[in-house]
Amino acid sequence: MPPRVVYWNNMPSPYLVDRLDRMAQRGNIDIEGWFNVRAEPDRSWLVDEQSWRFPYRYMHGAHRPPFVPAELRTGPVPDVLVSLYAEPCFILGSALARRRGARTAIWMEPTFDTWVTRRWWKDAVKRRVFAGVDRILTTGEDGKAFALRYGADGAKVRGLNYFADYERFSADAARFGPERERTRAELGLTG
Repeated sequence: MPPRVVYWNNMPSPYLVDRLDRMAQRGNIDIEGWFNVRAEPDRSWLVDEQSWRFPYRYMHGAHRPPFVPAELRTGPVPDVLVSLYAEPCFILGSALARRRGARTAIWMEPTFDTWVTRRWWKDAVKRRVFAGVDRILTTGEDGKAFALRYGADGAKVRGLNYFADYERFSADAARFGPERERTRAELGLTG
Protein backbone atom coordinates (compact mmCIF):
# COMPACT_ATOMS: atom_id res chain seq x y z
CA MET A 1 0.00 0.00 0.00
CA PRO A 2 1.49 3.38 -0.97
CA PRO A 3 2.15 5.90 1.80
CA ARG A 4 -0.58 8.46 2.47
CA VAL A 5 0.79 11.97 1.98
CA VAL A 6 -1.22 15.09 2.77
CA TYR A 7 0.01 18.34 1.26
CA TRP A 8 -1.61 21.19 3.20
CA ASN A 9 -1.38 24.67 1.72
CA ASN A 10 -3.16 27.98 2.15
CA MET A 11 -4.80 27.81 -1.30
CA PRO A 12 -4.59 25.83 -4.57
CA SER A 13 -2.15 27.87 -6.63
CA PRO A 14 -1.65 26.71 -10.25
CA TYR A 15 1.93 25.53 -9.73
CA LEU A 16 0.94 23.53 -6.64
CA VAL A 17 -2.04 21.96 -8.40
CA ASP A 18 0.30 20.94 -11.25
CA ARG A 19 2.73 19.40 -8.73
CA LEU A 20 -0.02 17.45 -6.94
CA ASP A 21 -1.50 16.30 -10.26
CA ARG A 22 1.88 14.91 -11.33
CA MET A 23 2.41 13.22 -7.99
CA ALA A 24 -1.02 11.60 -8.21
CA GLN A 25 -0.38 10.55 -11.80
CA ARG A 26 2.81 8.71 -10.82
CA GLY A 27 0.76 6.46 -8.53
CA ASN A 28 3.53 5.64 -6.05
CA ILE A 29 1.95 7.63 -3.21
CA ASP A 30 -1.59 8.29 -2.04
CA ILE A 31 -1.56 12.11 -2.27
CA GLU A 32 -4.29 14.40 -0.98
CA GLY A 33 -4.39 18.21 -1.09
CA TRP A 34 -5.75 20.25 1.80
CA PHE A 35 -6.40 23.95 1.36
CA ASN A 36 -7.54 26.60 3.84
CA VAL A 37 -9.36 28.66 1.21
CA ARG A 38 -10.27 28.30 -2.44
CA ALA A 39 -8.68 31.65 -3.37
CA GLU A 40 -7.50 34.86 -1.78
CA PRO A 41 -9.11 38.12 -2.96
CA ASP A 42 -5.84 39.36 -4.47
CA ARG A 43 -5.33 36.25 -6.66
CA SER A 44 -6.79 36.04 -10.15
CA TRP A 45 -6.17 32.49 -11.31
CA LEU A 46 -8.89 30.03 -12.20
CA VAL A 47 -9.59 27.28 -9.66
CA ASP A 48 -11.10 24.29 -11.47
CA GLU A 49 -11.34 21.37 -9.07
CA GLN A 50 -12.96 19.15 -11.72
CA SER A 51 -9.68 19.04 -13.64
CA TRP A 52 -7.61 17.91 -10.65
CA ARG A 53 -6.29 14.34 -10.54
CA PHE A 54 -5.93 14.19 -6.77
CA PRO A 55 -8.43 14.16 -3.90
CA TYR A 56 -8.70 17.41 -1.98
CA ARG A 57 -10.44 19.05 0.97
CA TYR A 58 -10.98 22.60 2.11
CA MET A 59 -10.09 23.05 5.77
CA HIS A 60 -12.83 25.47 6.69
CA GLY A 61 -12.21 27.00 10.08
CA ALA A 62 -8.43 26.54 10.07
CA HIS A 63 -8.07 30.26 10.82
CA ARG A 64 -10.17 30.06 13.99
CA PRO A 65 -9.48 28.31 17.30
CA PRO A 66 -8.59 25.53 17.80
CA PHE A 67 -6.84 26.13 14.42
CA VAL A 68 -6.28 22.41 13.84
CA PRO A 69 -8.78 20.79 11.48
CA ALA A 70 -10.81 17.89 12.81
CA GLU A 71 -9.15 15.69 10.16
CA LEU A 72 -5.89 15.99 12.11
CA ARG A 73 -7.42 15.87 15.59
CA THR A 74 -9.59 12.79 15.19
CA GLY A 75 -9.19 11.38 11.67
CA PRO A 76 -6.63 8.88 10.47
CA VAL A 77 -3.18 10.40 10.62
CA PRO A 78 -1.32 10.61 7.30
CA ASP A 79 2.05 8.91 6.94
CA VAL A 80 3.53 12.27 5.91
CA LEU A 81 2.15 15.78 6.36
CA VAL A 82 3.72 18.52 4.24
CA SER A 83 2.53 22.00 5.16
CA LEU A 84 3.44 25.63 5.27
CA TYR A 85 4.54 27.15 8.59
CA ALA A 86 3.59 30.83 8.57
CA GLU A 87 0.16 30.51 10.21
CA PRO A 88 -0.91 29.03 13.56
CA CYS A 89 -2.99 26.30 11.88
CA PHE A 90 0.06 24.92 10.07
CA ILE A 91 2.34 25.04 13.13
CA LEU A 92 -0.21 23.45 15.47
CA GLY A 93 -1.38 20.97 12.84
CA SER A 94 2.15 19.83 12.10
CA ALA A 95 2.93 19.42 15.81
CA LEU A 96 -0.23 17.38 16.38
CA ALA A 97 0.38 15.19 13.32
CA ARG A 98 3.92 14.53 14.52
CA ARG A 99 2.65 13.66 18.02
CA ARG A 100 0.18 11.24 16.43
CA GLY A 101 2.96 9.47 14.52
CA ALA A 102 3.18 11.26 11.16
CA ARG A 103 6.42 12.33 9.60
CA THR A 104 6.34 16.06 8.92
CA ALA A 105 7.83 18.44 6.40
CA ILE A 106 7.38 22.10 5.72
CA TRP A 107 7.44 23.89 2.40
CA MET A 108 9.57 26.95 3.01
CA GLU A 109 10.25 29.86 0.71
CA PRO A 110 12.77 32.43 1.90
CA THR A 111 11.75 35.94 2.77
CA PHE A 112 14.40 38.59 2.66
CA ASP A 113 15.02 41.32 5.19
CA THR A 114 14.15 43.97 2.61
CA TRP A 115 10.69 42.37 2.18
CA VAL A 116 9.54 42.02 5.77
CA THR A 117 10.16 43.46 9.20
CA ARG A 118 11.69 40.80 11.42
CA ARG A 119 10.16 40.22 14.84
CA TRP A 120 12.04 38.41 17.59
CA TRP A 121 9.07 36.22 18.47
CA LYS A 122 8.53 35.14 14.85
CA ASP A 123 12.21 34.27 14.58
CA ALA A 124 11.91 32.20 17.77
CA VAL A 125 8.90 30.35 16.35
CA LYS A 126 10.79 29.64 13.11
CA ARG A 127 13.73 28.20 15.04
CA ARG A 128 11.43 25.87 16.94
CA VAL A 129 9.42 24.81 13.87
CA PHE A 130 12.49 24.28 11.68
CA ALA A 131 14.08 22.11 14.38
CA GLY A 132 10.94 20.04 14.93
CA VAL A 133 10.20 18.69 11.45
CA ASP A 134 11.63 15.74 9.60
CA ARG A 135 12.28 17.71 6.40
CA ILE A 136 12.34 21.24 5.07
CA LEU A 137 11.50 21.52 1.39
CA THR A 138 12.63 24.66 -0.40
CA THR A 139 13.99 25.98 -3.67
CA GLY A 140 17.59 26.90 -4.32
CA GLU A 141 20.51 27.99 -2.21
CA ASP A 142 18.65 31.05 -0.88
CA GLY A 143 16.03 28.78 0.63
CA LYS A 144 18.64 26.53 2.21
CA ALA A 145 20.55 29.53 3.61
CA PHE A 146 17.29 30.88 5.07
CA ALA A 147 16.53 27.57 6.76
CA LEU A 148 20.06 27.32 8.15
CA ARG A 149 19.82 30.91 9.44
CA TYR A 150 17.01 29.70 11.69
CA GLY A 151 18.83 26.68 13.01
CA ALA A 152 17.66 23.96 10.62
CA ASP A 153 19.78 20.85 10.37
CA GLY A 154 21.30 21.06 6.88
CA ALA A 155 20.79 17.32 6.40
CA LYS A 156 17.02 17.85 6.68
CA VAL A 157 16.85 20.53 3.96
CA ARG A 158 15.89 19.30 0.50
CA GLY A 159 15.82 21.42 -2.62
CA LEU A 160 12.86 21.03 -4.94
CA ASN A 161 12.38 22.79 -8.22
CA TYR A 162 9.18 24.56 -9.00
CA PHE A 163 7.10 22.55 -11.41
CA ALA A 164 5.29 24.05 -14.35
CA ASP A 165 3.44 22.32 -17.16
CA TYR A 166 5.43 23.88 -19.98
CA GLU A 167 3.14 22.62 -22.74
CA ARG A 168 0.06 24.12 -21.09
CA PHE A 169 1.70 27.47 -20.42
CA SER A 170 3.13 27.56 -23.96
CA ALA A 171 -0.36 27.00 -25.36
CA ASP A 172 -1.68 29.83 -23.15
CA ALA A 173 1.12 32.11 -24.33
CA ALA A 174 0.34 31.34 -27.97
CA ARG A 175 -3.35 32.00 -27.40
CA PHE A 176 -2.54 35.49 -26.08
CA GLY A 177 0.16 36.10 -28.72
CA PRO A 178 -0.66 39.57 -30.08
CA GLU A 179 -1.67 40.99 -26.69
CA ARG A 180 1.36 39.37 -25.07
CA GLU A 181 3.76 40.87 -27.62
CA ARG A 182 2.17 44.31 -27.27
CA THR A 183 2.51 44.15 -23.46
CA ARG A 184 6.11 42.95 -23.70
CA ALA A 185 6.93 45.85 -26.07
CA GLU A 186 5.26 48.38 -23.72
CA LEU A 187 7.33 47.05 -20.82
CA GLY A 188 10.55 46.89 -22.84
CA LEU A 189 10.94 43.13 -22.33
CA THR A 190 13.10 41.06 -24.68
CA GLY A 191 14.21 37.45 -24.80
